[in-house]
Amino acid sequence: MRDEFDVMRAIDQALAELPDEASRKRVLQWVLMTHRAEPLPGLEAERAPESSAPADRRRGGGKRRASVASPTVSVIKDLNLRPAGRQSFREFAESKKPANHKERGVVAVYYLTRTLELTNVSVDHVHTCFKDANWRVPANLRNMLAQAASVNGWLDTSSSSDIRITTIGENLVEHDLPAASS
Repeated sequence: MRDEFDVMRAIDQALAELPDEASRKRVLQWVLMTHRAEPLPGLEAERAPESSAPADRRRGGGKRRASVASPTVSVIKDLNLRPAGRQSFREFAESKKPANHKERGVVAVYYLTRTLELTNVSVDHVHTCFKDANWRVPANLRNMLAQAASVNGWLDTSSSSDIRITTIGENLVEHDLPAASS
């Protein structure tokens, strides 16, 4: 059996191979959440996607992990999603026809940063867009946005208070949405 020092060395080597700090933060947060440790300061907003393996295989036993409560998000009451002289968020979203939560999140970030020209877009901003468009809000909006970043590369969520759209995300919204019907 390996001692703690060997495990720490293996973790250090694995983290050193990751390309950036945001990736390291997501991996560390996943480890903390998976092993029920308290999050470190500054990591609590970053969540990596859960493994797709069933809980009993992922954890090595038959016990299922209790669900983790989703961090609270709120509506930004003074966010104007119907600005004079510009397309409203609802109209923009209807024109893009996003098919799933991740596409909806990217459409929201795109609108907020490109149409409204906001800086420091937060999870609460995206939540407000979901509510305005009358879309069902994912159980864990932060995690969904992190997946749109880590799995699809559409967003940069290295800071949950400054979510940015990537070039890949811009291309999705500008060129691939609405998706061509089969």
